[in-house]
Parts: sequence; C-alpha cells; structure tokens
Amino acid sequence: MTDQPSQIAEAVALPEPAPPRPSWRVHVIAVAVLAALTLAIFADVLFLSPGQVIGKVNTADDLFKQFAYWRQFGFGELAKGNLALWNPHIFCGSPYFGGMQSALLYPPNWLFMVLPLATALNLSMALNLWLTGVFMYAWASYRRLGVLASLTAAVVLMLSGAVFLQLLPGHLPHLCTMAWAPLVLLAVDALIDRPSLGWVLVGTLAVAMQVLAGHPQYFFYTAVTAGVYGLVNLVKARRRWVSLGAIAAMFAAAAAIAAVQLLTTVSESSEVLRSGGLDIAKAAQYSFPPENFACFLAPAFFGGVPGVDYWGRWFSWEVQPFIGVAGLGLALYGAILGPSSKRRFSAPMVLILLVLAMGGYLPWVFRLTHDYLPGFDRFRNSGRFLYPATMFLAMLAGVGLQALVSQRRSRLGSAAIAGAVAIALVVAGLALRSWASDPQPKVWPDWLHAMQQSDESWLAKGYPQMFSQAGYARHVGVFASQSVLIAAATAGLIALIFVLTRLTPRAGYLLAVVVLAELVVFDRFTQRPTFELAADQPPELCQLAGPTADESRILDPLLPDLAMTTGGLDLWGYDSFVLRRYMQFIYFTQGWPADNVDYFQHVGALQPTAFLTLLRCRAVLLPQNGRMAVIPLPSLLGRLQLVGQYRLCDDPDKVLAALRAPDFDPCRTVILEEPPAIAPAGIANAGWAKVTDSSTDCLTIQAELSAPAILLITDAYSKFWRARALAGSSQKDYTVMPADYCLRAVPLAAGRHAFRLEYLPTGFLVGRWVSGAAVAAYVVTLVLYLLRRRRGRPAVQ
Repeated sequence: MTDQPSQIAEAVALPEPAPPRPSWRVHVIAVAVLAALTLAIFADVLFLSPGQVIGKVNTADDLFKQFAYWRQFGFGELAKGNLALWNPHIFCGSPYFGGMQSALLYPPNWLFMVLPLATALNLSMALNLWLTGVFMYAWASYRRLGVLASLTAAVVLMLSGAVFLQLLPGHLPHLCTMAWAPLVLLAVDALIDRPSLGWVLVGTLAVAMQVLAGHPQYFFYTAVTAGVYGLVNLVKARRRWVSLGAIAAMFAAAAAIAAVQLLTTVSESSEVLRSGGLDIAKAAQYSFPPENFACFLAPAFFGGVPGVDYWGRWFSWEVQPFIGVAGLGLALYGAILGPSSKRRFSAPMVLILLVLAMGGYLPWVFRLTHDYLPGFDRFRNSGRFLYPATMFLAMLAGVGLQALVSQRRSRLGSAAIAGAVAIALVVAGLALRSWASDPQPKVWPDWLHAMQQSDESWLAKGYPQMFSQAGYARHVGVFASQSVLIAAATAGLIALIFVLTRLTPRAGYLLAVVVLAELVVFDRFTQRPTFELAADQPPELCQLAGPTADESRILDPLLPDLAMTTGGLDLWGYDSFVLRRYMQFIYFTQGWPADNVDYFQHVGALQPTAFLTLLRCRAVLLPQNGRMAVIPLPSLLGRLQLVGQYRLCDDPDKVLAALRAPDFDPCRTVILEEPPAIAPAGIANAGWAKVTDSSTDCLTIQAELSAPAILLITDAYSKFWRARALAGSSQKDYTVMPADYCLRAVPLAAGRHAFRLEYLPTGFLVGRWVSGAAVAAYVVTLVLYLLRRRRGRPAVQ
C-alpha cells in the first residue's frame, strides 16, 4: 500500500514549476469571457426589457428610495454644466456633493448623463460587477496563476454573496467602490515585490477611484485591509522601507487627486448628524452573526430565496458569505496545499477579516477596535469586512484549482474529506427536517423564537405575527433542510471529482465548472429580481411631489427623494448625511428630545404639527389602511419673508423653547442667536423681496425696503451659505445668519438690494485647487513614465 503522507511531504518539498505567462491576447480573451458572463446575467434588462431595473422594491430598497433619484438629479445637473453641491429638494435643503454617495466625479457614472435612467442603472451595476471580476483576474494573474485558475478566482468574487447580493437593494455606491479593491491589493502586492513608479501610479488610480465611487465605509475597510496585508507581507519584502514608502505615497497621491471630494465631505461633516463617532452599541449593529457561517455551505439556510423571506439577523445582502461549496472547497485546498508563493498570507487575512466582520459578536475584539483604532467608531456594519475576506477566499480558490491540476499528489485524502462532509451534511439536513416537522423536541421552534427575541431580525420586527403562525417553523425548516441537502450533494460531487483526478489531474477543472454552476444558479434564479421603476411610482404621488408656484413643500416619509426628479420640495429625505440643526428642529416639531437626534430612529413616524408650517409645508402624507392619506396644512410663510422684529437667544437650545412661546408670530418676529449688524426698525411690510434667479447652489435676490428689516429665507441654514453684493445694490456687505434655529436670515438696510446667495463649503474651495494640481501632476508623471517605457529606458524605481 502506498504511503500517502510521505508522498504529500515529498510533493510539498518539490518546487512547483512556474507556468509560462500568458500572452496579452489570452488576457483579452479572459476579460471578454468575464464580459460575456456579465452580459448573460444582465441580458434581459439590458436588451429585452429595458424598462426593468434589477432590485427588490420593499421597505429596505435603497435603489428605489434613494440612488435612482440621486443619479437622475445629480447627473442631470452635471449634464447642464452644474456640479450640484447642495440639494434643495429634500430636508428643506441639504449637502449633496459632500455626502459622497452622489459620486459625481466617478467617471463610470457619467453614463447617467447620456442614457435613460433604467438603462443606466442596470449598465452601472453590470459594468462595476465586470470591473470587480477583471481586477480580481488581474490580481490572480499577477500571482502567476493560470488563466482558468485566475478566471475561477474572478468568478468566485463577482458572484459571491458579499458582492452579487448588493444588487438586491441596489447598492450602487457599494458596488462601484468594491470594484476597485482587488486592484488596490494587486498594487500592494507589486510594491512589496518590487517598488516602482508604475505600480504607484496604478495603485493611486485604484484608491482615487474608490474615494470617488461614493462609499466611504468600503474605502475605509479596503484601506484597513491593505494596511494589514502590507504589514504582514513586509517580512518578506526585499526593500521594506521603500515598499512601505511606496504604499504610503500611493494613498497620499490618491487623497490629493480626490481632495475636492474628501475636503468637501470633511468640512461639511462638522454640521451633519454623523459628525462624531457612534457609540459602541450602535456601531455593533450589522455585525456578521456566528450562525451565518452555515451559509458558506447552505446559502438559503435562513431563507432569502423565492418562497421564504430572509428571517436571519440583519439583511441577507450584508451577511451572506456564500462562494459556492466547490469554491469553499477549492479555497481550503489552496490554503492547505497551495504553494506559499501564491497564497501570500491569504489564509491568515481571511481569519483576521472574519474576526473583524463578526464585530459585536466578539465583544472584547470589537471594543478594542472601536475605542482605540481611528475610524472604526465612525461606521456601523462591521459585517462589511466580509467583502475583503471574500477577496482572499477567491484568491485561495484560484490557488486551490491551480494546485489541484498541477501538483502530483494523491487526492484520495481530499476525496475522503469531501465525502465525510457530504455524509455529515446529509445527517444534518435530515435531522433538521425532522426537528422542523416534529413538535418534539422543540429545538428548531425554540431557535426561531430566540431569533425573534434578539431584536436583530428585520422580518421579525416588521412581521412579528409571522413567526408565531402555525406551520411557519416547519416551512422555513424544510427550506433550510433542502439547502443543507443540496450542499451535501455538491460535496459528494466534489468527492467524485477528486477521485477522477487520480486518472487525470485536469479533471480538477470540473470543479471550476461546479463553482460557476453553483453561483450562477443561486444568484441568477434566486437573487436577481426586477421591477419597473416608473410603474412603482404612483402618478398621484408624482403629481403631489411636483413643483408648485408658491414653492411649498410636502412631507412624504416613505418616498421623499422622489422630489429630486419631479422638481418638487420635501421636508424629509432618505439619507443620513443631513444637517444636525435641521434634524433637531424636526425632532422639536414631533415633540421628541432634540438631544437624542437620530435619523434612523423615527423614519416613517412623522406626524403633522403646526410647527411644520414654518418650513412651508402644505401637506403631510400618512399611511392609513394600506393607502396614503394626505393631511393638508394651512400655508403660513413664503420662501422670502421680510420681518420687522427679532428676539435674541444666544443659546441654541433656548431658541427651540422660544418657538413654543404663545406670543411668537413667525410672520412678525425672527429668533436670532447673535445681534444683527443692521437692526430692524420694527416696521411690518417694510418693502418687497423676490428671487430673480436660482439653481441648486445659488439664489439671486432683489429687494427694496423703506426701513431696515430681517429677510427670513425659509430654507435650511448652513454656515457655508455666503452672500455677495451685486451691481446696483445699496448695501455692500451681507451676512447669512441662522434664524428660528434651522432657517436663514439676512439683515437688510433701507434701500435697493441685489445680492447672490451661494453655497460654497470651505473644503470645496480648497479641494478643487488641490485636486486640479494633483490630477495635472499625475497625468504628466504618467505620460513621462510611458514615454520612458516606450523608449526602452528603465522606469524610475
């Protein structure tokens, strides 16, 4: 009998010959294959049903409630030559460009300027999914994996649960930011091996694109991953300090290129809700639950497929780790038996990133990162570390396939392990079916009850009666059992393929086919619903949310961002990058403590009150008996109001108390927090004021007054609104002040006035010059580098 351990030891001791590098034509074909796969997945919405959009319309759908309208508004303005810094349509006016998710400077998003909205949405998803695969393929190819192994790594990442399920809620900024992460890690790998200007330029581009793509959390987590990965790899770097400096230069240059975005966001963040860190309880939300490790093998264990809604903790697209049973098997094979030159600490990185992803479920680790590592307290949803972990798992899957088809070793041990896993899964699946079908023992019903009591299942929160329905535990248990049994069958097939590799190692390529089949079947047929964007926007709501002659507003708590495309105005909005003052005022109107302001806490629970008329609110929409009831409010103030009296409250908290005073009349009196440079004369109706021109970021106002007064502008206040006198104005200097806590006021003297009100954040003014200079320097450096390469001279090292 052959001594298998000695064979394995001998095989490990022999160096694996490096495969020849494929020609550029082969790489082009591989990229085309990834494009063909992407088009096959998106073919119906791109070519057959152009009005359909990929996504799922429900209460958690970000595409339907936010990103579709943000893209149409922002790039509609950009097509006119206007880079919108301010969004006048929601929250009575709110920062737009600085919120980052607008992603106006991300080049692939410019297709929204030329294509119909539905087509652009689908193409944006497809394009960034394809880029994810292309960059993963490039990273695997750099590690000298074969073409098929590199393609396998790319497919595993593209179609993984951490990536593909982002299509369900329509997470456009997430997909755009995630796409560039493999290229960042490729640049880190190359700079560890041989620091060069060329790879600094590549890495700079990748990091800058991540910043501009619009999702700061995935950018931050990629930077953390790159930092940890770079540090563990420095132990084998030949020129450690040069490599470290090159990686730092890569991030610094990218920050300079994206400075206009970063500095605008930083300057505006001092006024918005998320200006500080989150407390540890809130930051722990959306951590990766320990029980979801079962989804590595059985993706429908907690539902989330047609017939069973996802009933596990949080949202399925945030905590779904599935990469295929065959993909996981290849990753484990690569981690154990793959050459170290190709693994490159990938397995330890997977473990580190999964620990970070578990977040609040590992309290001592989470408290350490939250309290002592800068940036970790700014985000909830540490489960998003699952994505960088998936990148390394995809790499290991490619390494495993390469090792399987190229190394000379017995695979009977691997076949035995896969067979044992298959048997164990069969036993587990049958036991689960028995527990779900038999009321005794109550293992399965008790687990569902514990899940409901955890307050972390959104299905249990929204539909608590569903969990208590007779037969529900059996229904979801049968689905979970089926998912486990499918995993068992797949594991058995993997065992058979391992046996076949004894006849020819190339039979291992069948595992790549199994990986593709598993992921395509799960993703395409269970995780890719569509809806018609226009059909799900009720015409009566579009009409109600449209513009009015008096520029009054509505309050729609369910679909407020619709106003961004109808041209109307809304008091509410679907975004957390909202002015703190304004949200505190909304809390005040609802009778809630303003100190406990939290955008996420009371979504959909806003009620009509008299104070909303200060914001030009004409109607409030309330859900009643499955329909939207329109509650009209009496009109009170116009957009511009000349006020003859003021009260001074130097404490912002006292302003809210003063607004409750029974003798307060907002038509006659304005509450200021500091004395105005021009005191009003106390005369009512001292003249007139009108808006003669306006855009997203500017108002041109003309006025004529017989006596000094305060011009109250019933739009949200920000310290970055500035006033500039125009020709013919009798007043040379204008000051914009906070009024009635969250509105704007401009003191006016007697006489004629013409001035321009502009929203110009300090970070934008500085950042546009920094970005302009950095982009110019990058282009010049790139051109000189390419010229030196073309002339055959050695590139700068």
